[in-house]
Amino acid sequence: MSVRLPFDKRIESLPSRWPIALLTLLLVPAFHRGLPAQSFGAPAAETPNAAAPTFGSSLFGAPSFGSQTLEGPSADDPSRGVSVGSLSGQPWNDSPMSFDPFVPFDSVVTDPTASDAPIERFKRGFFQRLDFGGGIVLPFEDDVTMSHAETGVAVAVPLGNLENILVVNPTYRIDFWSSNVTFELPTELHQAGVNLLYRRQWNDRWTTMVLVTPSIRSDFRESEPDIRYFGLGVVQYQWIPETLQVTAGAVFLGRDDLPPVLPAIGLVWTPTPLWNFDLMFPRPRIAYRLAKEGDRSETWAYVSGALGGNTWTTLRASGNEDELSARDYRAMFGIERVLKGGGGVFVETGYVFGRQIEYEIGGEKLDLSDGWMIQGGFRF
Repeated sequence: MSVRLPFDKRIESLPSRWPIALLTLLLVPAFHRGLPAQSFGAPAAETPNAAAPTFGSSLFGAPSFGSQTLEGPSADDPSRGVSVGSLSGQPWNDSPMSFDPFVPFDSVVTDPTASDAPIERFKRGFFQRLDFGGGIVLPFEDDVTMSHAETGVAVAVPLGNLENILVVNPTYRIDFWSSNVTFELPTELHQAGVNLLYRRQWNDRWTTMVLVTPSIRSDFRESEPDIRYFGLGVVQYQWIPETLQVTAGAVFLGRDDLPPVLPAIGLVWTPTPLWNFDLMFPRPRIAYRLAKEGDRSETWAYVSGALGGNTWTTLRASGNEDELSARDYRAMFGIERVLKGGGGVFVETGYVFGRQIEYEIGGEKLDLSDGWMIQGGFRF
């Protein structure tokens, strides 16, 4: 039996909670070993943009989008297309771990020997990706330190052909809060859900995507956790093939601290194979390719902005349930290495400001100091 400290007791350190996250990370590979192999068959020959991958962080706690090599939603993420996120982990948050729905499955390298030929960012089979990641926000003042660990697995099912793809991406994330303030806060927050992405390519220029993410966001102490939803619908148009892509749509956040629906609009400009300008609201990102090894790997450096945070259902000390929201803004610099098939590793750091915590029903609000963040991850 575990013993939970009172909400207002100061937490000296986090190490005692990390075994919980590590155990979770060990369970996903066990699930992965049981996945069957399945061939997609021969994809259509199409040469995508050499846009930078979006491994990076997601915003609003959602999965990361990215641009289309096409990327985009994480999938929170993650770069070309709608960078609504590292889509990763939390629906539009700060996590870069989710499946990247904006990288088309028919992205085939027509000439692997060409120095600027983009690498394949998908696996030709049922299993697509296994992700692990984590990070920490260190406050400049001694108030609330926030860290997290997350994992996810992505599989893809072609619905008849590679122009119609259903991506299923279960994810789990645990957040640890270490508080030195006299404000009632939980010490652990969880999010478990699944990203369901449907992508349809109508022709060489038009693509539509719909993403729905049901999830439980809770401290797992209330009797019946609520299911929250994140939703995204976008239309993408290749204005200048392989150079300029325009995206328009809307996103439903499922958060209490922000408007329920926000626009997902912007463009992705790839003037040369070395530069990618992913100017998507609300997560812009500019990436520069540092190195390339044929069709085997690419290394990118990038700067980006993001809106972090989420909303969870929590149980107050009074015994009543409440909705707890956290929000911050981030300016980040990162480096990522992407391998053929979608694997790779990334690390990013940056300045976090505008940090705020608020209870929906109780109405209490706490402004926190700015801080510095570092996070990283890898995928297979």
